[in-house]
Amino acid sequence: MRNPIRMQGWTGLRVLGTIGHHTKPLRLKGVTLDHAEPTINTTEDSDDGLGPVNTGLDQPTPRMILLHHSDLSRVGSITAPDLMSQGQWVQLGRYSPEFISLNPLQGASALQDPRISRLQAEIRWRPARGVFEISPNPQARRPVSQVIFNPNGGSPRTLPIESPTTVPPGTLLTVGKRALILLDLRAWHAPSQDRMGMIGETEQMWHLRREIESVARFEGSVLVLGETGVGKELVAGAIHNRSPRSQDRFIPVNCAALPEHLVESMLFGHKKGAFTGATQDQMGVFEEANNGCLFLDELGELPMGIQAKLLRVTQDGMLTPVGSTRHKPVNVRLIAATNRSPFAEINAGNLREDLYYRIASHTINVPNLRARRWDVPLLFVQALDKLRQTHPELGWLWQRPEAPRPAIPIKFILALLSHTWEGNIRELLNIAAQTARLNLSSGTFNYPNVLTRRAPSLEDRSIADLRPPASIDDATLRKAARHFSVSRNTLDRLLQVRACAPPRPDEPFSHYLTRLEAHLTETLADLLAQANHSQVQLAAELNVSRSTLIKLILNLKITRPGDLSEQDIQNAAKTTGGDVEAMATILKVSSRALKLHLSRNNLMHLIDS
Repeated sequence: MRNPIRMQGWTGLRVLGTIGHHTKPLRLKGVTLDHAEPTINTTEDSDDGLGPVNTGLDQPTPRMILLHHSDLSRVGSITAPDLMSQGQWVQLGRYSPEFISLNPLQGASALQDPRISRLQAEIRWRPARGVFEISPNPQARRPVSQVIFNPNGGSPRTLPIESPTTVPPGTLLTVGKRALILLDLRAWHAPSQDRMGMIGETEQMWHLRREIESVARFEGSVLVLGETGVGKELVAGAIHNRSPRSQDRFIPVNCAALPEHLVESMLFGHKKGAFTGATQDQMGVFEEANNGCLFLDELGELPMGIQAKLLRVTQDGMLTPVGSTRHKPVNVRLIAATNRSPFAEINAGNLREDLYYRIASHTINVPNLRARRWDVPLLFVQALDKLRQTHPELGWLWQRPEAPRPAIPIKFILALLSHTWEGNIRELLNIAAQTARLNLSSGTFNYPNVLTRRAPSLEDRSIADLRPPASIDDATLRKAARHFSVSRNTLDRLLQVRACAPPRPDEPFSHYLTRLEAHLTETLADLLAQANHSQVQLAAELNVSRSTLIKLILNLKITRPGDLSEQDIQNAAKTTGGDVEAMATILKVSSRALKLHLSRNNLMHLIDS
């Protein structure tokens, strides 16, 4: 079979030629975004791929997306919407096609890599079959290969495309080890279009932006749902910025971080003398957000009594400060968020059903990073670029195309794409920071540890008496997890850190729970001490949210600064001479949390007494 190939020379003129294919046809397998493996077949018919195609910009159109390049500023660039829409052959090589930058000031340019052949392959869209056809150039300097992801995790592999082949949208190609290109089918969004301050070009992100735009125009409370670390506060801010209230204040509040005995005061304010330490009238966040928007993150962490008062404020627009009998009118748009299922929280008794229906006038679901995996390279590069502003020595990672090899290997980007991202954007930012720290000097690129193994290994944690977990049947594990108000997975992680003997055949379950509670209390107290009583650090090590960790600490009655009596603080101050760091060690609490507790509650005089 002979296949016409159009070549482009140095002058940019198009030259027609023919190249013979002498290799045997191959049958390859590929991967879609969710790691399924659709069939990839060689070209077996004479369909020219031409036919009526809707080229409206609101319709999905075929294109190539640049996911990796030696010049990191090119990542995320995309081909023009009409380039492949009519089924025409498009050259892939050094000088063609042009990729339009997401930065409107940067314009469009081809790969321009002297180590990539002028013609690597030709690619066209076949609308009748809904596939891309790839015709490789056997004389090309480097192979064009398809990335095959492992559905069970682990490193993806690449398979050279050696004969005309059809692949579905969502196929990832490598050009040697120089460039990573996604063949996709999606609606066109111009670089000048408003991204709302959010990074991402997948259809999931554009659907989210449309939802934000729609909800922002209407009054009424909003409930934002999504896993931890997906950026719910960013979504809330985008709603505020596009609403009629955008000229007034947007105040975010993390409900999980509010001291339980001060929650009501911090939300609704208090009068002078309302409680010990209330030396003056204090405005709450509802009043501060008057005429604007108030964002309550981790809504289910609020005590039920406070939820009842919150319901009254949202219904009547009237609040009563602590210690006052007079009502105050407020005009606040409430945006709330949770990383859990609201109905599961209602069934568990953590969320009032009437409050849920009051707040959920509009509901927005924020996609997790696994659902928008093709955004990962762009997010990672943007995070690195932000770090470069304070660490200019990272500039060596932004090499020009003539570099012998990309500073960041394609293998590393593939590792990012195949990572599980349980912590979503927050985890990605952490990995970007680790990568920056390990690569401040030019030379060999260093991988952060988290990407060199399939999952965080317990052996890597500095825990003294790590032992193999005891065998506990799943039903018992789930029942015990419900008793401690945590998920089965959270309890399982703690038991992997330090095993507890499973229930004996004749042991009542209540006795086992008592034994398990003592075991977990000791384990968690030890882990907190090893983490210098940093809840943030320990939550990251256990791969749980901080709110989940706080709930477990409360259920196990582990001491926190708010639990300390004034006498405890005074005794520790006398012993240490008022050294807060030393006091924290004696009191077995976080020094940062202790300082915050003393400052917020006007207790600094206890140190000097």
